[in-house]
Amino acid sequence: MPKHTFRFSKDFLERLKRAIRQAFVGVEPVRFGQEPNYTSAILSRLHGIKVQSDYGEYAKIQATNFDDRGPNSAEHRYGADFAITATVSDPQKTIRKAILVQVKGEPIDDLPPQEMDRLKKQIATMKQVVNSPKVAGIRKEERQAMLEISSGNRVLDGETYSKTDFPEYFNQRVITTLDGTTNEEVVDALQESDLKKLDLRIKKAG
Repeated sequence: MPKHTFRFSKDFLERLKRAIRQAFVGVEPVRFGQEPNYTSAILSRLHGIKVQSDYGEYAKIQATNFDDRGPNSAEHRYGADFAITATVSDPQKTIRKAILVQVKGEPIDDLPPQEMDRLKKQIATMKQVVNSPKVAGIRKEERQAMLEISSGNRVLDGETYSKTDFPEYFNQRVITTLDGTTNEEVVDALQESDLKKLDLRIKKAG
């Protein structure tokens, strides 16, 4: 069994998924129509979510919304809009992991060719930081929108990719062994919106 494998109770997983899904409730597309505004609203609601059980199961979410203004912004340098950091525990162990995400204001399937080319360049840029970057499209419904998470690697390689609503994705991939870097230096560097610590790490490594 991999050293980071967790076995959570069904009750804990359901409580976590409900808490995450609740963050999307009430963030109406008509009020946050542009992607950066919607993303900021969602991240502010996801940040700080904590769920724990009486059996030592625990998950905490931290969100970092990267600076996106100017030609030398964090988003321009690294291709990502935000990072989600998860601290996950069971009675035996605790890990801290992070995913790197680029967001588009519509479902990924609906992107025009020019925007898809731009997305692939952003994914390639994210890969200098993490091995498995993620992309998110925004699916807009009448009263609510949802982030749909897909594999950046599959999009980049032109392969078939799935789209998973963020609450289900988080439970299926982030709090398990499947997605997210656990490199402590990288995770720590992704906690600041200007990504200056990441600059120093990459410069040192290069």
